[in-house]
Amino acid sequence: MDASTRGLGVLWRDPAVRYCNVGTPMFLIPNDPARLGEWRAHEDDHGGDFTFIKGCIQRMGDPVFVDHVTCVVRPRPTVTIVTPWWNHQELADGYLHAISGCGAHEVLVVDNASDPAIDFAAIRCDDNMGFGRACNIGLSEATGDAVLFLNNDIELIRHDWLDRIVDQLEPGVLVGANLRTDQHTEVDGVLYPYLDGWCLAGMRDDLEQLGGFDERYEEPAYYGDNDLCLRARAAGMRLREATVGLRHLVGQTATPSPEKQRITQANYERYAAAVRTITQGVKA
Repeated sequence: MDASTRGLGVLWRDPAVRYCNVGTPMFLIPNDPARLGEWRAHEDDHGGDFTFIKGCIQRMGDPVFVDHVTCVVRPRPTVTIVTPWWNHQELADGYLHAISGCGAHEVLVVDNASDPAIDFAAIRCDDNMGFGRACNIGLSEATGDAVLFLNNDIELIRHDWLDRIVDQLEPGVLVGANLRTDQHTEVDGVLYPYLDGWCLAGMRDDLEQLGGFDERYEEPAYYGDNDLCLRARAAGMRLREATVGLRHLVGQTATPSPEKQRITQANYERYAAAVRTITQGVKA
């Protein structure tokens, strides 16, 4: 590139910024909202990319033409939703309303031997396999590029909730509705971040390589999401939070009891042992 190229637009055949000769896939533009152009009509019935680019040039200055840039466009991943379900038929309306029209590639409800059976389930288990095992069964049957583990106790707030997750998805990343660092994750004075398991997504290949959820955690599988995120970070993956338009109805499928307190403590001890085994060198 030399001085003769300055002030010239990106091209099809000749470097010129004019209608039908430019488009947004041909421009790399700083993300500066105050200086971006607008998509609007050009000459009454045309516009879009050209008017946007023209506005950017007016506010940012003339573009620089280069002819050696390669752009690789990452295809938008398809998503399989996996939802374990045991009884609680009263949650069906809210759940079905939330996933209706969300754009998922497929929805795999795994019925953990509910009585009566969940009539919209894709997979029926003869016994209650628990949350972790049911998630892994769904993962093994999923055909989408990515898998979203989603609780059944949810309510819709915004219809674009899945888009917000997909926008953050890519290989080497887990995405969830809540990125947390809670006191209950403390091991030897260190708090470990994790994505809350009620809404947690990743690329299917990544989740399969991680082995899904550790099924050794007692049900309800408290600390299973902590463990999955711990192993992901140990493998060099990142955790991302996506603001999604769903409300989690916390505690709708679990009630406190002395037995659950025992399970929680036992699962914490398993989790703490995993932390001590695999976290050396994992970045916070």
